[in-house]
Amino acid sequence: MERNDQCFCGSGKKYKKCHYRINGESKLAKIYKAQSEYDSYCQANGLCNNCIAGCSKCCHDFFFVTEMEFLTVLEYLDYNKYDISDYVTRAKKVLADIKLKYPLIIDKLDEYMPTTQTSRRPETTFFDDSFNSKDLPICIFVNEENKCSIYDVRPYVCRGYGTSETCVFINNNKIDFQEKVNLILEGDMLSSSVSEKTIIKRPYPLFYWFAYFLDEKYYDIVITKMRKFRDLKNDQYYDFNCKLI
Repeated sequence: MERNDQCFCGSGKKYKKCHYRINGESKLAKIYKAQSEYDSYCQANGLCNNCIAGCSKCCHDFFFVTEMEFLTVLEYLDYNKYDISDYVTRAKKVLADIKLKYPLIIDKLDEYMPTTQTSRRPETTFFDDSFNSKDLPICIFVNEENKCSIYDVRPYVCRGYGTSETCVFINNNKIDFQEKVNLILEGDMLSSSVSEKTIIKRPYPLFYWFAYFLDEKYYDIVITKMRKFRDLKNDQYYDFNCKLI
């Protein structure tokens, strides 16, 4: 596996031990760097670590995330030797529960999702909040201690809530800053520095990535993609995805 001696954890800090497994020029490295810089900005400006202890009230939702955010979570689970099949089982239970309560919403996950000029991500208008989040099962990553088991690599929809995005319980103000923009773009887009072209794939709920895309039919290709996401340089991973399209 290729390595890059340049630090990608931000602020000139040394690699975290877990990051030695990652090609420093990979797309995964770029996402880790963006997460670190976002967290550093929040901490420096009093926006970090302000969740209410033991609170999981915001953990009942669809949590739309991009493929690269999903792969970041999956690689973290794989490296830390979590039982991925356990999360797949949980995700399938959530999928079955939501199918009973909101079958039309699940059907929409198989439809073409148009782009929109009014929202950063089209799902916010495509699904139009046609559900009550209180009726949804809790996130598959909330553990027995009512804590997030993927907190270090949580997607932006979770990382931003209560910091740069408003939380109704914390009652904080929404705030925009460059590190927030960078983190969102890194998670949303896969770009080539050679062709200057960009791939943007539709988001899916976090549980749906695990229930559908880690089913036996797609499991091998998803695991292969996860490893290339970690091991290849950014442009190489872009080329790999172009061949899959």
